[in-house]
Amino acid sequence: MPTLVNLMDWIILAALALVIPILISLRIALSRLEARLDRMAKSFGDLVSQSTKPPDSEARESAFEQFLAEDPGRISMPKSEQFAAYRQWRKDKGMNWSG
Repeated sequence: MPTLVNLMDWIILAALALVIPILISLRIALSRLEARLDRMAKSFGDLVSQSTKPPDSEARESAFEQFLAEDPGRISMPKSEQFAAYRQWRKDKGMNWSG
C-alpha cells in the first residue's frame, strides 16, 4: 500500500510532467518571437538609414570637395558666399537639373 510520501512523489512527478513541456514550448515561442523582433528591428534600421541619406550624397560631397579643391581660397569664404559660389560653379559646369 502506498504511503503518503510515495503519493506526494507521484503527484509532484505528474505536475512536473505537465509543466516541463509547457515551459519548453514557451521558451521556443519566445526564442522565435525574439528572432522575429530582431529581424524587424534590422529591417527598420535599414529603412531608416536608406530614407535619411539620399542615394547620391557621396557624389554631392565629392563635387563640393572638388569645388573647394579648385580654389583653396574658397575654404576661407563665409558659408553663405561659399554656397552661393558653389551653386554658380555647379550651374557653370552643367551639374544642375534646372537649366
